[in-house]
Amino acid sequence: MLRIDPRAVLMVGWISLAWVVQTGFAHPPEEVVTVRGRVIDQAGQPVADVEAWVSTHKILVRARSGADGSFELSVPAKRIAGLTLQAADDGGARQALHQFSYDQTSAPPEVVSLVLRPAREIALTVVDAKGIAVSGAWVAAVSNYHKVAGAETDAAGKAMVRVPVDSELRYVVAGKADIGLDYFVYRGMKELASDPYKLPPDHSDPLHFVLNGTRTVTVCVHDDHEQPMVGVDVNAWYFEKPKKGDILNTGLDEFRAMTDSQGVATLSILPADNKGKVVVWVRRDGYVAADRTVWDPQSGEDSLTATLQPLVRVSGSVKLPDGRPAANIEVLIAGAGYQTDSFHGSARTDADGRFTLMVNPDQYYKLVPVSRDWTAPPQRFVLRSTARDGVDFTLQTTTRIYGRVTIGDENSPAANTYVQLYYGYTKDSDEYHNKLPAAEKLPNPKDDHKAIIPMLVHSGKTGDDGRFEFFAGPGSYYMMGPPNSERPTFEITTEREFEINLRGTKPDRAEIAGRVVSKNNTAHGVAEATVEGLSINSAAVRRLNAVTDKNGTFRAERPTSEMIVYARSSDGHQAGIVNCEADDKQVDIPIGPLATVRGRLIDDKTREPLADKWLEYGVYVKYSDGTSNWNFGGQVTTGEGGAFALAGLVPGQEYVLYVGDDFGVKGGPRRWHNVGNVNAPNAGIVAIDDVALKLPGLPPTINERIAKEFAIKRPHLKQLHDALRDARLGYQRVLVVSAAPEDDLCRQFYTMYYDYEHGDIRSALADYVLVAADVADGEQGSKAQKLASRIGFALPEPGDVTLAVIGDDGKLVAQLSCRAIESEGQLDRGRLKSFLNEHAPPMPDAEEVLAQALGQAGRENKRVLVQHSGAYCGWCVILSRYLDDHRATIAKDYVYVKLDSRFRNGETVVKRLRNEPGGIPWMVILDADGKRLITSTGPNGNIGHPSSPEGREHFAKMLRSTARHMSEQEIKTLLDALE
Repeated sequence: MLRIDPRAVLMVGWISLAWVVQTGFAHPPEEVVTVRGRVIDQAGQPVADVEAWVSTHKILVRARSGADGSFELSVPAKRIAGLTLQAADDGGARQALHQFSYDQTSAPPEVVSLVLRPAREIALTVVDAKGIAVSGAWVAAVSNYHKVAGAETDAAGKAMVRVPVDSELRYVVAGKADIGLDYFVYRGMKELASDPYKLPPDHSDPLHFVLNGTRTVTVCVHDDHEQPMVGVDVNAWYFEKPKKGDILNTGLDEFRAMTDSQGVATLSILPADNKGKVVVWVRRDGYVAADRTVWDPQSGEDSLTATLQPLVRVSGSVKLPDGRPAANIEVLIAGAGYQTDSFHGSARTDADGRFTLMVNPDQYYKLVPVSRDWTAPPQRFVLRSTARDGVDFTLQTTTRIYGRVTIGDENSPAANTYVQLYYGYTKDSDEYHNKLPAAEKLPNPKDDHKAIIPMLVHSGKTGDDGRFEFFAGPGSYYMMGPPNSERPTFEITTEREFEINLRGTKPDRAEIAGRVVSKNNTAHGVAEATVEGLSINSAAVRRLNAVTDKNGTFRAERPTSEMIVYARSSDGHQAGIVNCEADDKQVDIPIGPLATVRGRLIDDKTREPLADKWLEYGVYVKYSDGTSNWNFGGQVTTGEGGAFALAGLVPGQEYVLYVGDDFGVKGGPRRWHNVGNVNAPNAGIVAIDDVALKLPGLPPTINERIAKEFAIKRPHLKQLHDALRDARLGYQRVLVVSAAPEDDLCRQFYTMYYDYEHGDIRSALADYVLVAADVADGEQGSKAQKLASRIGFALPEPGDVTLAVIGDDGKLVAQLSCRAIESEGQLDRGRLKSFLNEHAPPMPDAEEVLAQALGQAGRENKRVLVQHSGAYCGWCVILSRYLDDHRATIAKDYVYVKLDSRFRNGETVVKRLRNEPGGIPWMVILDADGKRLITSTGPNGNIGHPSSPEGREHFAKMLRSTARHMSEQEIKTLLDALE
């Protein structure tokens, strides 16, 4: 079993080699580890006088092997994870490579063996856009984001790159300032050939690079006082050229420049044909960029400005419970703000228990001391530009959080699987930045709606048996395991140990083969078409992505769920959409000419055209997790006269139209309004009628609300039957409202019912389930007459409203003529309230209800299932019906009780049981002593009614972890009923 403890650091008392500092570091890092290795040949014999080295960001460390092949290298402790260790003989004909795991947290105790083998040779040629050989171009081979080999082209533009055969090549890149940049991408060893532009892992043919022009971009760097900064490291990252199979994601030194005396750095290697935005990192020790610097090739701007701000000190102390200083305790810190990038860091306490951290300004921080045995409650604060000292902690013992991760119905152990333990931040948590008082919040001058959540997390892998363990203190947590596993939330109080197990489904990926063909000639495959498959399970599930080969075929990984598959020709002039079932292993996508829909956007009320409006369109997808989105469409802005043209539509496919407004800091809309659907019957130009936008911010009128109340066409006796059941489950009575919907007294009554501002009548009506009976309509009027005759109340005279209170037995309790309580044409609010309160059902005492349930649970060896509900909560009603439908099964293991804030002591009992935020319905399962066993708060907050896949999964966990008598089949029946 792997123990996931805080990072260990091996302190060495001597350094065998001097640091070779390339840029940035004024002093050697304080914490280093020694890596010991031995260079041998393929026969296992030592090889002397061979250079060995490690190269990390800004640091290169070299050594030569001794007579016995041994060497030592001292490297930064925090860079050991994923570190690449290399060796090569003179000329690089033989090379060796060893990469440490990204889980590596300290120097390996064993000696690392580097076996020299004949290098893999890659011949290449570099030319410019005119086909002329480029001499002096640099070439780099990249494996796992590390440069493992390099070369320079000769006068004929040729070079030979030798790379270790142990390396899994990802990129080979060539470039020259002011000439251009080109690269090739290699597939992974286990990656399917889903893109013809990616080279096979064993590709051995010569490579031909074309440097087809650059854009020169200058970056002006100044401090927060607008003074230019000299010697700042500026590094371009993340390029994307067309038809390359993937992005180029590596920060090579060749993409780096330094600011001059004017604070300006010049990047002259950016590709002229770059497709997407390029992130430009601007770094200097002791400073951080105010926000991420990004170059957008489409903007036409080739001059960028970056502001660097000084890091801010956070310091404090950590003490043991007896007051003594706690040495060598790691303090973790995480921050987030309105910037693009968050902050994560750590420091260890010294012999006096003191720690100091240098962190980014203008972020909301959370920090906590951690070790196997000791921790303390996290502290949170907003940090601007002033140091925060005196952050002091007193330690307490940790809780061992342990469990096992399994996969599939057979519960096989999930070995070597990542597991993360997150501190706090359940849905609606009080820890969120937006819950702080206004005076304590970060300034938000751009009105950004970003959620600011500093995430503290412990991460590690399971052992071969799927087991894991963490050590943490009291608080709320949630966990993440393998894909498609539950994300449980839980509270730690005083437990010394806490067990929690995770179960995931089998990997939600499968292979699929396909072909993109011409719609008019299905025998003709379409080469270089892009294919995208969208799972309807969730927007978060990975998609199918592929590009067809010269025959129009492709192979790729796909989610094992129903998909919508979209294919588009390389010139963008043809496309097609098909549906794909969950178990399909082959899919053919016919593509053909596209349609352009032309129309006009107008105001719904004034009928005037709406110019300069953001309009988006796409294929609407309602995911099974309850979310939705639109895809495979586009965005346009309406022109003068409200005109728009929606290009690229697949004929016969329905598209939804949305108008966006409330534009945020990133330029896009934050609010959307559906304005209808379009479906072009054929390719070419298609004209449609005006599209009307109903302007936002207008709630339904009272007449619209009344129309909805009276719109139910079911027989009134059926309505009464259903309402009596809901009233019984909700501690209410039924109130039949008989009226003509258009009459004034009816409008007055419903106006009071929907009076959210004053709410006294609405509060009184919470004790009732309303049934509206239309006495004006011919057919509905006759139904209302049958209902009145059956119950025994009088229908109203013309213009009047009758309110009839019906008891649990379906018999009349009382009735009231609204005309009898009007004064000068207005309903008397006080008299109406008195009538409603007088005939409301008595409310139980929540303390007594819970005490009786706990007593019964103790006598019958059961648990208590508590539902926190509310009168105006529609999902609460649905959940109550569900639990009532399955009362017999549930009663095998649970005493079911329902709590409502209307009960006597209702708020008190609910607050005692529920120490987590969120809406209703909410559930908790208690043991017979009243101890909370599990709640309906899942990884993303309260599941409410468990109708979504995530909700059903968490509800299943609630049952399986607490039920004693229900069979697995009975639990499955309960879950199936939620579908």
